[in-house]
Amino acid sequence: MDDLFTDLSTEELLKLQSLFPKHSEESFSLASLDGFFSGLYCLPGMHMPSEWLQDVIPEMPDNSKKAVEQALNLILRYYNQVGYFMNEQEASPNFDGSFSGAKEWLEGFSMAFGYETDALGKLADAEAKESGNEDQLFIAPVILTFGMDVENAPADEDRDNFLKLKEVILTMLEKGSHEDRLGLLTDIANSSYELLETAREKRLKAMKPNSSLIAEPKLGRNDPCYCGSGKKYKHCHGKK
Repeated sequence: MDDLFTDLSTEELLKLQSLFPKHSEESFSLASLDGFFSGLYCLPGMHMPSEWLQDVIPEMPDNSKKAVEQALNLILRYYNQVGYFMNEQEASPNFDGSFSGAKEWLEGFSMAFGYETDALGKLADAEAKESGNEDQLFIAPVILTFGMDVENAPADEDRDNFLKLKEVILTMLEKGSHEDRLGLLTDIANSSYELLETAREKRLKAMKPNSSLIAEPKLGRNDPCYCGSGKKYKHCHGKK
């Protein structure tokens, strides 16, 4: 395999796009794949490819070992490419500018939050804390709305509210220009990433070994003392 951190060339990007020609409940398009990867990088938890790759890899007419390896290489390199923009610069949603492409991107982004059950709650809490009003949330409800099957949810007031929100967002995407759509998706991705930054930092901190729990190296009584005095350990810091 090529270096997994090498950006895809234009030719390779077209090849990847050919693997994901359309979006459906069972398959990704390139737009929804881009949104999905962007969403994964926002999550507080670390979700390795082994967790989601089986859900992403498309059905291919040619299932030879070489073809599968090439597809995996393209997918993983694209995942790392999206991660570079999310972690080092800012979100850069990749879609064709159309209404359907923007909708697919948002659906893919929202789908990623299904891989971490409490992430949306953390996002809502962070959004409420930033705005100072828990009744004026926008980002978290949008992700929840596009990440679930609202139309087939039990009929109640919540369902009606989510349907209204979905209609508002879809209208914005449909009537807006390419720049408007890109701006909305970029804002959703960047806001989600920034709002969950504290949660990600806590996760990283928890993964680091606690230096206070690391035991000093055990020395023999006749070994040179670790302090550099030149004395034997038993005559220096090893004294009872």
